[in-house]
Amino acid sequence: MIALRQTWQVFLRGLRTLLRQPAFLVVTIIQPIVWLLLFGALFRSVSRIPGFHGTYIDFFTPGVVVMLALFGAGWSGMAFVEDIANGVMERMLTSPVWRGSLNVGWIAYEAVVIMVQTVLIVVLALILGADFKGGIIGVLLMFLIGALLACSVASFSNAVGVLGRRRETVIGVVSFFQLPLTFLSTGMMQRNLLPRWMQTVSDYNPVNWAVEGARAAAMQRTDWGIVGTRIAMLVGLALVASLVASRAFARYQRSL
Repeated sequence: MIALRQTWQVFLRGLRTLLRQPAFLVVTIIQPIVWLLLFGALFRSVSRIPGFHGTYIDFFTPGVVVMLALFGAGWSGMAFVEDIANGVMERMLTSPVWRGSLNVGWIAYEAVVIMVQTVLIVVLALILGADFKGGIIGVLLMFLIGALLACSVASFSNAVGVLGRRRETVIGVVSFFQLPLTFLSTGMMQRNLLPRWMQTVSDYNPVNWAVEGARAAAMQRTDWGIVGTRIAMLVGLALVASLVASRAFARYQRSL
């Protein structure tokens, strides 16, 4: 119970930070809205390619949700860099707080922010004509999948922030992975239209796991086989990422 209470306090700290700077929520949602509007219009004719199924807005919406999770949670480590620079991290680690709560509480905050932003994306997609055939259950599963990916990405970002201790390190590492992971997935193009080597790489790409799961949940009659498998894979990744972050905190503490 003590660990849960400590995690809750870290989560509340994130919410209080957001409430003091509500413009941050708006700024971070602009990019995925641009993706949905511009890329949706730019690649609309792709749906006429033989072998492409459905409308492009139906196909692309889960990709935008997943990209929102990837790009939004990717900068989570910046908060810990700031805490280190301001001496906050040292004070927290010298207290009898459960070390895991520092990471778990913050990734819970990141997941909630991502889900709020996803609501806006879903509403915009509906306005643009998206058909969520999976119904409300499918949409909620898509929210869950986006949140799971955000938890994994945020944990890895936190680990980089704690170990690197510099904003430039977080920016460099996160930027190095974000675009390749995005384009080596089926977020913007149907799998059978990708080069063979990209199809092979996408099988091992967590971003693609999330895209496939979100699409199978929300944009068609829910395929529970695909959804269940992808959720299990993302849960496993989130646990590994959380362990990596915890080890990073422990290593940082030993260096004090």
